[in-house]
Amino acid sequence: MRAAIYLSRETIPLNTYTAQLSQKAQDALNILLTTTSRTGSQGTKDAIQQLTMDEQISVMDALVEQLRKVDNWAKSPNGFMGACLLAKFSEGGAKILNRFIIELKNKGFNYPWFNTRLKTKLGIRSKQWVLHNLV
Repeated sequence: MRAAIYLSRETIPLNTYTAQLSQKAQDALNILLTTTSRTGSQGTKDAIQQLTMDEQISVMDALVEQLRKVDNWAKSPNGFMGACLLAKFSEGGAKILNRFIIELKNKGFNYPWFNTRLKTKLGIRSKQWVLHNLV
């Protein structure tokens, strides 16, 4: 049963999930899915800061769900940098991303770009985010 539930999460289209998000959260999600900069533009930061705490968590959930679908991690996938930026502003979001990163590490992820992010010391707001140095 667990495998069926996991598979069903992967096959749910993004537009079905985002229908549950406010327009503001959907807009932020779309921006974060395409963010490639480690620092993000002012528009990206503004979109994140306009979200409520609940919206930040919902957007992070949506980002992680998209990242779970990634097959090729040889380079940083769409949404990863956006998730890292959101984690800088959202303690709840940082916890969600942290759990996902731990899952990846437990699966033996060993990609140069990924390991570099883990070693870079730039800091994130959440003290509980053990891998606080992704951005």
